[in-house]
Amino acid sequence: MKDSKPRQQLKRDTLHASYANPVAGRAARLRHPAADERRPAQGRLRLAGWLSKGRAEQLRDPVHQIGFCLNAGYFRQSRRCFAPEKFHGNDIAYVATRLGHGADVFERGAYAARTRQRHDRAIERLAGFRVLDDQDEPRLARLIDQRVREHEKPRVIFYAAVEHLATERIASPSYRSLQDLILAAIGQFRARQMALVEAHLPKDLAAEIDLLLDEKEETDGITRSRLAILKQNSQSVRPTAVKARLANHTDLSKLFQRLEPVIEILGWDQNSSRNYALAVMKSDPYDLRRRKAADRRLHLIAFVAHQYYALQDNLVATLLSSVKAAENAATREFKDWCYAERKSQATKLKARIQAFEVHFQSAMATLRGVFEAHDLSDADKPQALAVSGGRRAGVVRRHSQGHERRRGRVRYR
Repeated sequence: MKDSKPRQQLKRDTLHASYANPVAGRAARLRHPAADERRPAQGRLRLAGWLSKGRAEQLRDPVHQIGFCLNAGYFRQSRRCFAPEKFHGNDIAYVATRLGHGADVFERGAYAARTRQRHDRAIERLAGFRVLDDQDEPRLARLIDQRVREHEKPRVIFYAAVEHLATERIASPSYRSLQDLILAAIGQFRARQMALVEAHLPKDLAAEIDLLLDEKEETDGITRSRLAILKQNSQSVRPTAVKARLANHTDLSKLFQRLEPVIEILGWDQNSSRNYALAVMKSDPYDLRRRKAADRRLHLIAFVAHQYYALQDNLVATLLSSVKAAENAATREFKDWCYAERKSQATKLKARIQAFEVHFQSAMATLRGVFEAHDLSDADKPQALAVSGGRRAGVVRRHSQGHERRRGRVRYR
């Protein structure tokens, strides 16, 4: 179970981290089977019993004892054993001290590969795990093939395979073994897809798809391919940009309607073609021309299907945002009108109140003048009040009629 250098298809830096030798801190070392035998977990007691009694004649060498305990602790955390070159120096010193040996006793070269492999099988058996055999490998291959048909990313498929192995209590194989299974499933699935494209794609439609890669000079003097124009998917709401996206969507719609029978045969949904389409989005037309004809057309079909839905969603989002912007502008304009109207009404009301105050003060002054007049008798004062009141009523009546006429003209307008 030695670690071999994986290829780059599955992003070694990220996926290989889950297969790396775990770095144990002090708290993790205290959970090591050789660190604390007082804890009642059955797996630790079985390992400790096997270490001291079961096969003592095979573990008389301190190097074997330290190597066995280290891999037992690593297996508990990562469900796999490691070569002595992967052991951490701090872990070696800690386990050697717990076993009553010095840290310099363990030599990596003295821990033979055959002995380590025998210890690995014993650790897996005592932990209740088994090696991936001919019966388990087809089930794992079916799981991987199912995930590949669902167009999941290789990283997701890798983690699903590791989780399946842990659930079935199967010791994790080498990184290269899982990588080969995943890449083989992806290659077989792509080969089946390309065969379907070659069998069901009409020649005239295939030639029309290939024309997407041809470059020609545009009106702005720049030479670009039709594919590069169809890749454009901005969020601008300017009329020229929206008009250009509508033209692209019209072209994609015509192609999509003709390619829809082939897409149904391929069994794609809206999300299935994303990986192929993203590869086209990131590639230059020159890179696509270098692919095989079936592979190139498979990617272009996926691009047409994915970009058709993406551009449709973009146009709908643009429409909704434009409608919302118009609604917000109308609401803002209505609020401004309401504010101006309230301000105008407040000004008119204030003017009326001031006019009423002036009229009231004038009336009170008239009353006070009549009541305080010494040249009028008590019998003449009511008549004088009636005469002054009639004059004021006429003034108020004329003022009210003029105000009503002004209001009528405003309403008529």
